[in-house]
Amino acid sequence: MNIFFDTSALAKRYVNEQGSEQVDEQLSIASTVVVAAITKVEILSAISKAHRANRLNDSEYHILKATIDEDFKFYTILPLNETIEMLAIEGIERYSLKTLDAIQYASCVQKNVTAQRKNIEINSAIYGGV
Repeated sequence: MNIFFDTSALAKRYVNEQGSEQVDEQLSIASTVVVAAITKVEILSAISKAHRANRLNDSEYHILKATIDEDFKFYTILPLNETIEMLAIEGIERYSLKTLDAIQYASCVQKNVTAQRKNIEINSAIYGGV
């Protein structure tokens, strides 16, 4: 099964929090993990912020960054293109999505894969009950 992970869902792979077990289960059954082009940058931004705030020490930060770099070698990364741009604009207009959320939405819609989302109510509204 191809599963699309947005940043907030996939980040649970790297930070133990509510929903991490569900993400790990989905990752274990996924034949292909699909992510938007912006996902790695967003995750690295979040862990960099945690490092600057001293929630991660230097060693933890570098180990986590290396793990993310390694994992992303095996993910299918959807590049930004005209179709994603058009769908992102649709997401902004139809669902009042913020910019990066609209790119995540558009990437998922373009790939037509099962979405693993943090918020099921939003997921249902945006993706039609996926």
